[in-house]
Amino acid sequence: MIILIFPHYTIRRDNGKVFCLLLERKKIKANNHGENKNIL
Repeated sequence: MIILIFPHYTIRRDNGKVFCLLLERKKIKANNHGENKNIL
């Protein structure tokens, strides 16, 4: 959330990678639980 609010953050590239990894984990968890498959 902070990345979206403050795009000028100095370490936004590293945080962006971590943020993407967290999103992928959420997608995998949702897929494993059989939820939000339409979004994936």
